[in-house]
Amino acid sequence: MDWNQLFHKKEDWQKNTFDRIKASLISAKDNRFLRFESVTESHLVMVYGKTQVGKTSLILEMIGLRDDCIQSVYDVLRAGTPRGNSSTSTAILYASSDCEAYGLAFADASANSPRQISYYDSEGIVNELIRIRQDVEQHRADPSKILYIYIPCNYFAQNYAKNSVAILDMPGIEGRNTKEALHIQNLMAMYLPVSSVCIIVCRSNDIQSLDALALPNGLDWKQLNHRFLLAITSAYNDGTTKQFFRTQPSQRSSSFYEYVTAAYTQELRKVLGNANTTAVYPLDVGDTLRCLRESLPTAADQQELLETKARVLRDLQNAILRCKGERLQSALADLATIAENYGKEELQEIERERGVLQDQLQGKKRQITATTQYVKDLQADAAFCNERQSALERAKKKLLHLIEFCSVKLEDAAIEAWVKSDIWDRRYLDDPDKKLLSAQLEVVEQYAESMLQLLKKVEVDIPFMQSALAEKVYSDVAASPEYNALYPEKGGLFRRKKRVYIEDVVKILEKMQNNIILLLHPYEAQCAEKLNQAIWTEQKRILQTHRQISTQQHAMQEWHKNIGELEQQIDSLYQAKMDIQRRQQLDRETLDLYASHARQAYLEQREEVVGQINSSLDAHDKLLLILFLGLLDQDYQKVTGGTYETGDQ
Repeated sequence: MDWNQLFHKKEDWQKNTFDRIKASLISAKDNRFLRFESVTESHLVMVYGKTQVGKTSLILEMIGLRDDCIQSVYDVLRAGTPRGNSSTSTAILYASSDCEAYGLAFADASANSPRQISYYDSEGIVNELIRIRQDVEQHRADPSKILYIYIPCNYFAQNYAKNSVAILDMPGIEGRNTKEALHIQNLMAMYLPVSSVCIIVCRSNDIQSLDALALPNGLDWKQLNHRFLLAITSAYNDGTTKQFFRTQPSQRSSSFYEYVTAAYTQELRKVLGNANTTAVYPLDVGDTLRCLRESLPTAADQQELLETKARVLRDLQNAILRCKGERLQSALADLATIAENYGKEELQEIERERGVLQDQLQGKKRQITATTQYVKDLQADAAFCNERQSALERAKKKLLHLIEFCSVKLEDAAIEAWVKSDIWDRRYLDDPDKKLLSAQLEVVEQYAESMLQLLKKVEVDIPFMQSALAEKVYSDVAASPEYNALYPEKGGLFRRKKRVYIEDVVKILEKMQNNIILLLHPYEAQCAEKLNQAIWTEQKRILQTHRQISTQQHAMQEWHKNIGELEQQIDSLYQAKMDIQRRQQLDRETLDLYASHARQAYLEQREEVVGQINSSLDAHDKLLLILFLGLLDQDYQKVTGGTYETGDQ
């Protein structure tokens, strides 16, 4: 038995474990990622980075598109997305179509049956990509599904050779909301553990940001040099690198390939520190490369530029094939980190958003409570105004009847008490104290008193006083001709007072009463105007109050609507929280499952070795097997952190 043969088998249990992990995640049959039936396994490569850094253009270069077709294919894949926004909406795999048309399939990564591919012309594929992007933006995308895009076969270079590398284009980071961020987290959690390598793409003018670049789920890419590669785009158009071609060829100390590779490696070490050994691949693709090439004065420089790009691409592809990103220890570490960190920031953001929404909800409810009471007060005010308006209307009607009543009372004033008859039975007025006039003035005073009480009852300002009105009437009557006619002066000292007979008294009184009524009319009109003003004021106040009530009720309707919307948002956030917590639990269960796969695969290999030890008759072989068993146990503990305790050897 040879020790080298045994040593090469020490990781068999890890390979078996990883195969079981991948089988539990992705079906083994008809899977473009893995080839379980052949010796060579395919490599899954993830491409990750900010929006608009050239991820898709880089992938098109890597899968072998012709240079003259890259721009037109890129424009189709953007599907009208405005410049500055990411055109990649979900995880996408690009491949060569079997014909000269675009193909598209949106299918489960774990599907074990042939995908149903639909074929389109350029316009048709654009419309379909727009529809899929809308589904993603409306959060209807399933992270377990991959968008397969098949590019017309005639767009690929003739020397294009299919290899075992599948490149997964990921949405740009810096998502606009929590759900988009979670979608990227879900994609990373699903595919990163089984990927061979993840290429982080960064523009040359943004290298400083790499120090702060964080992967979803708390994965620290800077500590995993064997699983992450850096592709720097727009690398040849940087001012420093362009200086190379401004130098005369005879004065150049190195090739452009050596120059640009060393320059960016040195720049990256300044950012990440000398201890970081992440490999750097400076590239330029698409329009920027074409513009730079056309700006170079000599054909030799143009050729060197293209050769540099091609060589860096080959280096990148070879690095992918050499990468041992599928080592079990890395996969389990990734899964443990994902299980620990998945959704932490999103949960904090959800709680913050829920707190804000709850505050807004309570604020709306307080507004509704306060406004409800305010509306009740307004309604009570409107009812009071209605009652007051009715009282004023009644007072106005009474005022109209009051002058009529005063007129009747003036006519009813008795004159018999002040009438005497002469010897010829002719009746005449005998009123030396002018009590008949006093009776008339009493009627006026009663009228004034009634008007005063009427206005006081409806709380209208009084434009006159009762005594002032009576004095005014008295002074006007005393100065009137009728007064002199009713109480004529004596003609002389010894002459008798002239008698005023009853028929003349009646005529004089009628005229005097008419004059008094005419004298009272302006006061009546003034009171009526005051009542009209009060009525109009109440009507205006009622109208304003009803408008306020309507405004407040409309506002409350809007607030009730807002409350419904806020409750829906809060419920949506609660559901999102539950989804994250369910996913966290699922991640923990998945990690436990993977650990059990590792234990089972390890135990199977261990039992096989123990069986060989027990059955071996050669002492040398037995010793080698015992040493190998110890190495196997040590590897298991190192990879999983677990131990195996048994007395069986």
